[in-house]
Amino acid sequence: MSSIATHAGHRSVGRPREFDEDKVLDAAMAVFWRKGYEGTSMADLLKATGLHKGSLYQAFGDKKTLFVSALRRYFDNLRSEMSEVLMGAPTAFDGMRNAMHKVIDMSCDESDCNPGCMALNALVESGPDDAEIRAVLEDVYAMRMRMITQSVQACQTEGSIRKDWPAARISSMIEAMEAGLAVTLQGAVEKEQAYAVIDDLLEMLKAPAA
Repeated sequence: MSSIATHAGHRSVGRPREFDEDKVLDAAMAVFWRKGYEGTSMADLLKATGLHKGSLYQAFGDKKTLFVSALRRYFDNLRSEMSEVLMGAPTAFDGMRNAMHKVIDMSCDESDCNPGCMALNALVESGPDDAEIRAVLEDVYAMRMRMITQSVQACQTEGSIRKDWPAARISSMIEAMEAGLAVTLQGAVEKEQAYAVIDDLLEMLKAPAA
């Protein structure tokens, strides 16, 4: 866990102000996730992080730089959560199912859903011209496809899902379905309905009985 000490000018007056960088990024990420980049004001960020404007700029740069850092934080959290779920399951099939449910969980808390997938929302909002944001989003997509494909291949090896379809084809189906659910979670479906859609797809992908 990292912390940053901010100083006024070249000389510190009293104690330097310290704060937890990870907690600040988590707070900023939550605001950007719910409101989007354009919909988030500096006042929103200052309120959420509890920092003064000078401290926030000194530690993270401008709003755009903080947004990119928040996207990378989202990317790191997603990768960590998926790895933990996949490694903790008794079978490859259970791991894939649990990981797909976890994607839904990460978009929802106990009372409400965040507006879909933060990465997908950022892609729609930023468009194709912002190279820095697109680079992060491409990293997120590549990581997701890599983990999905590896999970599908492991399921095919253990014989739990069909082998007559290439792993790449099944992985693309799963990714497309998850992207669609990320959009519909904004209000069209409930969390339990999203789980049911996932389970129905996995049932269709099961290997035929011998």
